[in-house]
Amino acid sequence: MTIYVTDRSMTSDRTPESAWSVGGGWRLSWLPEVELSRRDAMLGMTIDELLSDPELVDDVEIFRIVTEHAERLGCTGEQAALALARRMLDRLADVSPRLVEQLVLAEDAAERARVRAAAHRAGVDREEFAAFYRDFMPRLVAFVIRHGAQPADAADIAQETMIEAYRSWPRITSPSAWCFHVAHRKFLRARTSRYEHPRELLVEQRSALTPPEVEFLGNDTAQRVLARLPGRQRQIMAWIMFGFTPKEIAEELKISPEAVRGSLKKARRALAIMAGDERDRDDRADNR
Repeated sequence: MTIYVTDRSMTSDRTPESAWSVGGGWRLSWLPEVELSRRDAMLGMTIDELLSDPELVDDVEIFRIVTEHAERLGCTGEQAALALARRMLDRLADVSPRLVEQLVLAEDAAERARVRAAAHRAGVDREEFAAFYRDFMPRLVAFVIRHGAQPADAADIAQETMIEAYRSWPRITSPSAWCFHVAHRKFLRARTSRYEHPRELLVEQRSALTPPEVEFLGNDTAQRVLARLPGRQRQIMAWIMFGFTPKEIAEELKISPEAVRGSLKKARRALAIMAGDERDRDDRADNR
């Protein structure tokens, strides 16, 4: 990496950042509000080059040097790194807005993870997890049952998932989605290890997103109807009934959104027919 210096400017062969002479002082492109000496402007360009090298950016010793240089400029090493990162995002925004959006989301997730980790170290998140466990555990059990697991097995899978959630709590930024994902994986592994016969009882409450075709049915009958669907259709209905979009389901199941919508259409058509059969059966039973 090379910094090119003239009497009036400094540029780099690694990044677009620069410094320039203004009156008797110097300004940095990534720190324009601060007037610097020529020497400090060179330190600012050095910070930029060090943080732009992927082989050096995670080096503890390099960051120590960055911090020392930054202090001479009136900021911390973290502030310097953040300012340069924002400059990079501004440049990327003109080329790839979608990439910038993903980077910002990743930064937000990382910040939430840091906050949760701090809370975990302070011991103040145990009550938060306990409240989440009490509220979410019944929904998680019902979610696994809707995939075709027996209630007892679903409870075991949900419990194992919650144990992992507690261990990973400081790093989890979306607990509900995380638990659904982990429980789904555990169900798939359990299903491949032994054949599951879906039980016709569902003791958990129905989701508010139960399809209209089975909304009128009681829990027992709803589970019996859902269990008659082919495996993929039942799987997709389980995710739909807990609020996931076709796009989110496609990402989870590693299939296309079109395939999800196709299976969903078939499942709803089948449910409408089966729900009608169940209703007719109930009516005949009432008239006996």
